[in-house]
Amino acid sequence: MVPKPGKGFINPTNSFYKTDVQVLGIYTGTEDFENKYVFVTLDQAKNLLRFKDNQVTAIALKILDKDDADDIATTLQKKLGTSYSVKTKEQLNDVFYKVINTENFVSYLIFTLIIIIALFNVIGAIIMMIIDKKQNLQTLNNLGTTIQEIKNIFVYQGFLLTFFGMLVGLILGIILVFLQDTFGLFMITESLPYPVEFQFYNFIIVIFTITVLGFVAAKIASSRINQKFIEK
Repeated sequence: MVPKPGKGFINPTNSFYKTDVQVLGIYTGTEDFENKYVFVTLDQAKNLLRFKDNQVTAIALKILDKDDADDIATTLQKKLGTSYSVKTKEQLNDVFYKVINTENFVSYLIFTLIIIIALFNVIGAIIMMIIDKKQNLQTLNNLGTTIQEIKNIFVYQGFLLTFFGMLVGLILGIILVFLQDTFGLFMITESLPYPVEFQFYNFIIVIFTITVLGFVAAKIASSRINQKFIEK
């Protein structure tokens, strides 16, 4: 049933177009999508809406490469003119994607905070090693090694600790993503696996974040080294 178009007085006994159909199945998705759409044949839709043969409200295009969506939409918009509105799936569901992007950013901040807390262990480990190797540092200094060069030794060591830890974590994370994408290890419902997607720019962001934070942590730990500390 669909409401009849028009203005003015509405007769409640004859205000809908109706058609009888046989339900063949149901589909699952987001709650908003499930409650909004019903799929019927094109002839049934035309008959129910009293559309002409060449009359449609919208045309949906399925493209081969989703990365080309913005370019295709721009090209179509230029050729069709301002009388038509051409939008990608992201533009049609902009509120939903804004919420998703906000969640991604908040998740990034939370995990960055966790990484910062975890790097205190790296700082503590380097400081303990500096204290343990104090006599060796005195020997190096007496042989002509500068304070800055000694600091750099522990900066590199802290950086390597962070780098190899990051490497192991990334390998495990990538394996888990591909296993989830292939086998659906974690399910939202009985038939809907938790959606995941490997994106290269997220991979780069993780490497950049951990590398910078690891370098900063190593610099903080090595700042304990000075001439007075070595000569004590």
